[in-house]
Amino acid sequence: MSAALYYFKYEIVKDLILNFSINLKDYQEDILPFRFRGFWSEGACFLRIRIKEEKILFFCVQLPNYTGTSVTNAIENVFEAAVDYLLEKNIVTVNEELGFLDKIFTKKEKLEKNRYASVFNYVLSKSILIEHYPPGVGLAEDGSYAKVNFGSSGEPAWSYTKKEKIVNHIGCKDALSIDYEVLQKWQEPTAS
Repeated sequence: MSAALYYFKYEIVKDLILNFSINLKDYQEDILPFRFRGFWSEGACFLRIRIKEEKILFFCVQLPNYTGTSVTNAIENVFEAAVDYLLEKNIVTVNEELGFLDKIFTKKEKLEKNRYASVFNYVLSKSILIEHYPPGVGLAEDGSYAKVNFGSSGEPAWSYTKKEKIVNHIGCKDALSIDYEVLQKWQEPTAS
């Protein structure tokens, strides 16, 4: 990406945040299966959402006995689907703070694009995304935990660590507890 294009995108995002007031409700839900856009078909994972005092935890778990696109390969899509989910459930609400002339002269498509970009960046700034592979699933025999961060151009980076370290960081020991038997019983629906 050229420096000029990066600057242009940054300026748009900066202006967008000023045009919208975004509110976030406290919320919690465990979703099994949570659907996201995979490489060839719709993907599935377990997703825990915990929102308290404008802080968001997304705990994304790779499902056992799952053969679709892994959460690692589609982590950007998982995050995008999570933002969409929060919008659909009205957990994130947006109020336009546009002047009269902006409302008249700005195309509806541009307003929607700006609105979504503002929400996406807001949720990203308030989020911790944890990716987890249970024991026996993935490359690490004992399972793995990774904090996922997104760089300035949207590329993900994984910081693998121990569960205890993440629990200490987020301050809630139950946030990463999961019933592996429930995950084992989950089955992809078969086409009939």
